[in-house]
Amino acid sequence: MAKKVAKEILEEYEKNYNQYSEFCEMLQTLIGQIAKESSIELHNISGRVKTKASLSNKIELKSSKPRSGDYKCIHDITDIIGVRVTAFFADDIDKLAAAIEKEFLIDKANSVDKRRVLEPDRFGYLSLHYIISLTEKRINLTEYKKWDGLKAEIQIRTILQHAWAEIEHDLGYKTEAGVPSTIRRRFSRLAGLLELADEEFNGIRNDLQKYEQDVSKSIIKNPDSIEINDVSLKSFIFNNPLVGQIDVQIGYETNTPIEKITDKNLGNDRIASHVQKLSYLGIKSIGEIEKLLTKYKEIIPKFARKWVVDDELGYDPIDDGAFPAAVTVFYLCYVILGAQDDEDKVKEYFETILGLSVNDEDEDEIANYTLSVNKQTLGQIYKELTN
Repeated sequence: MAKKVAKEILEEYEKNYNQYSEFCEMLQTLIGQIAKESSIELHNISGRVKTKASLSNKIELKSSKPRSGDYKCIHDITDIIGVRVTAFFADDIDKLAAAIEKEFLIDKANSVDKRRVLEPDRFGYLSLHYIISLTEKRINLTEYKKWDGLKAEIQIRTILQHAWAEIEHDLGYKTEAGVPSTIRRRFSRLAGLLELADEEFNGIRNDLQKYEQDVSKSIIKNPDSIEINDVSLKSFIFNNPLVGQIDVQIGYETNTPIEKITDKNLGNDRIASHVQKLSYLGIKSIGEIEKLLTKYKEIIPKFARKWVVDDELGYDPIDDGAFPAAVTVFYLCYVILGAQDDEDKVKEYFETILGLSVNDEDEDEIANYTLSVNKQTLGQIYKELTN
C-alpha cells in the first residue's frame, strides 16, 4: 500500500512540477516586495522545488521511521517548494516574520522557530521556518487562483546563520550525534561565537543609527569635538548652509549648473572620497572644516573658475553638464594645498589620493597639467587669489 501511495505522490509531483516552479518564483518576488514595503533590506532571496529523487528519499525515510506513519497524499508534504530568505541582522528576522504572518496563512503545526527550540549548548544553525499558503483574499485575485491549496516552506536566517548551515552541510554532519565527541565542543563554541557576532552586528547597527540622529545636534553645540567620518561630514553638508552657499558661487563663477544637495545626489561613495581627502590633508574635526570654509569662502569659487574656465584641464563637470553636489569640498582641498605651497605634497596628493600618474617627462599626460593652471603651481594660484 505504501509503495502505491508513494508512486501516486511522485506522479502527482511530475504532473504539477511547472505549477510548483511558478509558485516558487512568485513567492520570491512577493517576499521581496513585502520586505521592501516593511523597510527591511535583505541580503538574498532564493528558492527551489525539491527534485524527484529528493522527494522519493523523503517519502522512503518517513515510511522507515517507527510510529511516524506514511504520507497519505502529496498535500501532506509541506516543503516541496522552499524559499530561503537571508537577512543582514537578527532583528530583521522578527520584523519580516511579522509581515509574513500578515500576508500568508501560517501552518503553525508544521512551522518551527529553531531560535527558540534549540538548547543553548546545542550546535546547529538557528532559523525561522514557516509553512505558508496563500490567504483567501489573495486567492480570490485572478493571478493567484492557480496556486490555491499549495504550501511552501519559508526559511528566514541571518547571513551568519546561513554561513553556519552551509559549512555544516558541507562537512556532512546533520545531527549532533553524528559528530565525534572530540569535535562537538568546538562546534558548540563556534555556534556561541556566531550568535554573539549576530548580536554585536545588531548593536553596532543600532548605535550607528543613534549616532546619525545625535551627530547633527552635537555639530551645532561643539563642532570641534566631532571627528570627520562619513556620517558627520554628510550631516555637516546637509545642515550647515556654508557648503551650499559656496556651491552656488562656484556655479556662478564657472557658469555651470550645480547639483542640489540631496540624499540622492550626495552618495556614500562621494562622501567617503571627501573624507579621505580631508583626512589626508590633516583635517580632523568638523570644526576645522567649518573654519576653513569660512576663511576661504571667497577664494574657493574664484579658484574653481581659474581651474575650470581659464585652464579647461581641471575638474570636469559630471556627464549631464553639472557639477556634483558639495563640489565645494573638492575645491577646498585644492585651496588648502595651495596655501601649503608644497609641490611635493601636491604631487603626492594627486598620485596617492586622486590616483593620477604624474609624469613630468610626458607633456601629453593630463595629470601633469593638473599640477598647474597656465603654468602656475597651486601655491602661485593661491597667492594670486589672496593678494
